[in-house]
Amino acid sequence: MLDNKVISFAYNMYQGIPILPFYDDQSDTELRDIVPFLKSLSSKRVNLKDTLKERYLYYRFNNLVFRNAAEISK
Repeated sequence: MLDNKVISFAYNMYQGIPILPFYDDQSDTELRDIVPFLKSLSSKRVNLKDTLKERYLYYRFNNLVFRNAAEISK
């Protein structure tokens, strides 16, 4: 999953790829620039979880706490 909000894949952190938001900017090359990396992930020899952990340093997000709407409204 590619998304500009880490919260979108927070419960499956090691299966998501963070990207910058797109705001109708014709000079934006984020998706084009990530194509070689995505192609490298398509190799059967790549461990997706380890590769994403190493590239995106997901350990920085270990202390995130997610609460559902019912808990927040209390």
